[in-house]
Amino acid sequence: MFRAEEEKSGIEKLQERIDSLKGGGEKERRVLQDDSAPAVKGDWGDGQVSKYLFMGAPNRSSMTKYFLSAATVFFLISAGFAGYMFLGGGQTISGDNVNITVVGPVSSGGGEELPLTIIIDNQNPAAMEAVDLVVEFPVGTRQADDVGKEFLRQRETIGAIATGESVRREIRAVLFGQEKETKEITVAVEYRISGSSALLFKEKKIEIVLSSAPVAVAIEAPTGISAGLPFELTVTIASNSANVIENLLLKAEYGFGFSFSGSEPKSLTGGNTWRLGDLKSGSKRIIKIRGRFEGQNEEEKVFRFTVGTADKKDENLIGTAFLTTNQAITLKKPAVGVSIALNGDAVAKETIATAGSQIRADLLLNNNSATPAESIEASATLSGSAFNRLAVTTSGYYRSTDNAVIWNRGNTDNLSRLEPDANASLSLNFTVLDLASLINAGITNPIININAAVKGQTVAGGNKSDFSANDSKVIKISSELSLDAKLTYYDGPFVNQGPIPPKADTETFYTITWRITNAVNDLANVSVTGRLPLYARFLGAVSPQTENVVFNQLGGMVIWNVGKVSALAGFSGPARAVSFQVAILPSVAHISSMPLVMNNIKALGDDDWTGEKLNSGVKDLTTDLRADAKAKFEDGKVVR
Repeated sequence: MFRAEEEKSGIEKLQERIDSLKGGGEKERRVLQDDSAPAVKGDWGDGQVSKYLFMGAPNRSSMTKYFLSAATVFFLISAGFAGYMFLGGGQTISGDNVNITVVGPVSSGGGEELPLTIIIDNQNPAAMEAVDLVVEFPVGTRQADDVGKEFLRQRETIGAIATGESVRREIRAVLFGQEKETKEITVAVEYRISGSSALLFKEKKIEIVLSSAPVAVAIEAPTGISAGLPFELTVTIASNSANVIENLLLKAEYGFGFSFSGSEPKSLTGGNTWRLGDLKSGSKRIIKIRGRFEGQNEEEKVFRFTVGTADKKDENLIGTAFLTTNQAITLKKPAVGVSIALNGDAVAKETIATAGSQIRADLLLNNNSATPAESIEASATLSGSAFNRLAVTTSGYYRSTDNAVIWNRGNTDNLSRLEPDANASLSLNFTVLDLASLINAGITNPIININAAVKGQTVAGGNKSDFSANDSKVIKISSELSLDAKLTYYDGPFVNQGPIPPKADTETFYTITWRITNAVNDLANVSVTGRLPLYARFLGAVSPQTENVVFNQLGGMVIWNVGKVSALAGFSGPARAVSFQVAILPSVAHISSMPLVMNNIKALGDDDWTGEKLNSGVKDLTTDLRADAKAKFEDGKVVR
């Protein structure tokens, strides 16, 4: 059936509206509908749908203008706030308006008190709050009240400084360093401004020149020395400071070719560092250094000496240097030189010999000048605890009152005149005291010194000039390490078990004892080793238990780590000895024999005096019990 126009739904009316906008006239539409379907009432009035459907998109230009306007307002507010905070009366708050003035000397003596006056002036339109003064000093600065304490940084809380106000602070310090060295001091002010949490900062650096070092160093040394000959120089360290300078060190750097032989007082290590201790005002220290230089004629050698305070982390090193000074020495060949050759060795300054040995010494003379040398006299003087003054042979004259051998033109023809570039050789033989004599006399670190000298005149055009030269060498006598080893069953610290004589296929326990004696020098790093066969085992019992004896299963090696052995051990002092227990399981192959118990038994050690490696060995140990006072000779043979 058909429905009337007024009964059209809202959707139908919307469709008609769309059609009319397209230019078409109104057309009657028929809507087929089941009579039984319920009528749907239109709920959109005329014009309502077109109002919402054709509203269109929002205007984007308006939104952009809105956000730009908001940002501009925010910026103006922020700028206004900043201007309010930092602008006042046309003046700006700035570090440029904080003036730091340091009043004090531009130079100061090292080790002397340095007074400084620091003035902080606030020219800002606002007060400075939470003000801290921070002063940083260079390394080596000490407190004026206690020069033993470092003074590298000082922080002082000042508080507030009002506008136009000045604050004054006094600071005292003691600078150390080398003469004419420039030291930098940093003065800083940390502060805040009311209403701001920002920490502001202003600093100023000043330089102080050290007009003098806190110590003075004077060196007394020959300007020229003969290559290879000993000489001595003296170093004097004097205080320039009114304060006590604590924990001073002197360090020496030697040129290439220098051999250090000794000093007074003794050096710390290496012959190049001396602890001077605390140096009071006006006091001084004197160091005497002995040695020799090797080098070419006219070659210049330079010593360098540095004085300063010891480093806190390593007291053998200089932490703050006060003064460095150099000393040059020129090597010169004497007109006639002399050198000593011991057993044919003219190079080594130190020779090692054994007790009781014979030594040949040759004095080699050489005319280094361009003119002849005349009236030449040479001598060799022998001394030392190991010198046997009863056993000297020579072509010269042996003067036993002072143990000197003299050669001159009276007993040696070629000393009457020595032409330029000519040479001569003079010889003598002497003997070292034997070991028994050294031990009986209780002598340790035995030594022989030989000092050679030559003097005479060179002749040039009727003019004569005196000359002299010297040389010296040292002979150190080595010690003697002796080892003894024995096997026992009844004797010793252990109760052994098993059959005696030993029985095939039955285990027997034995005691092995090692004993070390040492002659005239202390020994270090001493050890004794011995190897067990496959049918022997180490039981682990050791006496005394304080001795370090270990067994290496790999290879069957027993090792006694002895360590240090004193000179004269086993003579005037006790020997070092240790006992340990082993077990032997002989086989039928050993019947009627004395099987091996230990072989390759040897001792090794270092001679502290000569630096030599010493060693000693003994025969292999078998089941032979002749070293046991309670055993019989047959007790060592294996039975069935």
